[in-house]
Amino acid sequence: MTRAFSRAAGAAMMLVWSAGVLAAESIESIENRLVSNWDRLDSLSASIRMDLEVRAGSGRMTQKGSGRYEYLRQGEARRFRQELEVENVIDLGGSERVIRQKTLTVCNGTFVYHLTDKEGVKSAVRDRADSRLAAHVGGRAFFDYLRANYVLKVLADQELEGRPVCVLEATPKLYRGGEGGRQLIHFDKERGMMVKNVVLNSAGQVMETTTYTDVQVNPKIGTERFRFQAPEGVTVIDLARDRPVLQAATQPTSRPAGRQ
Repeated sequence: MTRAFSRAAGAAMMLVWSAGVLAAESIESIENRLVSNWDRLDSLSASIRMDLEVRAGSGRMTQKGSGRYEYLRQGEARRFRQELEVENVIDLGGSERVIRQKTLTVCNGTFVYHLTDKEGVKSAVRDRADSRLAAHVGGRAFFDYLRANYVLKVLADQELEGRPVCVLEATPKLYRGGEGGRQLIHFDKERGMMVKNVVLNSAGQVMETTTYTDVQVNPKIGTERFRFQAPEGVTVIDLARDRPVLQAATQPTSRPAGRQ
């Protein structure tokens, strides 16, 4: 009786395990579903929170930032705007320095503008939009970018703010060292957007976390939000002027989104 029960239990366990393997979604299936859900969005806005900590010997640097992200789709055009206020604290073993800065990134679908105000010193650059697709948080181009630069692995589903999320582990194909390696990218299943990104250091410890909360789906956002006007006295450095158009998928980077 005991042996029969053990054999039956073992067979049942094998069936459960096999069903789990068969039920596991592939990267392709997850990507297609997320992209499909993302493509249903005409616009969105979300609050951004960033936390970073890097240690080197007796020194430490922390970075805390918050702001707002806006996205608008009109036909084939994809526009986004990201505003952040960031506080950097650099501790060199007893000597601490605090640096505050504001950043504004505006993409009109063709070009992306990046304005930095570091304690009153302002600078601005313009580049081709396809060279900074990493600033997007969803869509086919975003996944093309990930696939080209990272090895992706499906992790167990989680829940974030009461919403189901799927988690992908992204390991850089080209690891430059120093700035973190693996990332845990969390996607809202129903909206198809990245809602959390965790960057791990070489020891597997959390180095940087970026979250998108207070998400508003299809809010009314005017196109004027995606027009860039440089502040008076600031010359925009044009990085795109003599640069050929490159596909985003060929642009290696250390992370798909995060600090600017």
